[in-house]
Amino acid sequence: MALAAALAGGTATAASPLRGAPTARMHAATGTGSFGGVAFRGLSAVASWNPETRSLTLSVFDRPHVGCATLGRTMAIRPGRSIHVVVARVPAKLLRGATIRDPFVRFAHRIDRSNVETQLVQHGVRLRLTDLGRSVGGRWRGRLDVASRRVDGRTYSYAGTFVAPSCRL
Repeated sequence: MALAAALAGGTATAASPLRGAPTARMHAATGTGSFGGVAFRGLSAVASWNPETRSLTLSVFDRPHVGCATLGRTMAIRPGRSIHVVVARVPAKLLRGATIRDPFVRFAHRIDRSNVETQLVQHGVRLRLTDLGRSVGGRWRGRLDVASRRVDGRTYSYAGTFVAPSCRL
């Protein structure tokens, strides 16, 4: 989440495109790709909104049952692979069916509590939001496509859909 704050500027009074209170519902991601040459399968996803930086982060995890209530712990200490798509300076109103081209994408591999390997991929990325939940905790649906890209001799890619609860940070 600090990554999103470092990337995006904004004001603390920025209106949120999300309304309501967060819930602990968990939803799935269905997609596959390559994570540094290792097969990656998305099993859960969470959409996070930060009103202070006006940033939206879609996180896709290789572990099931990640939701608003478990997001912080999963990102902080649980081993596994994840893809984080950060959209900085989100418009006041997101439109259904909108395609966000070339957002900031980070592939992260948490090895243990203190060791994390990350790789940034910034080209050939498309995020399409096909349905936006009406409130925080509502379900956001869409498609994420990261074109195959070789970085430092390793291949990174992902293609799949997601149904993610929206959480406020």
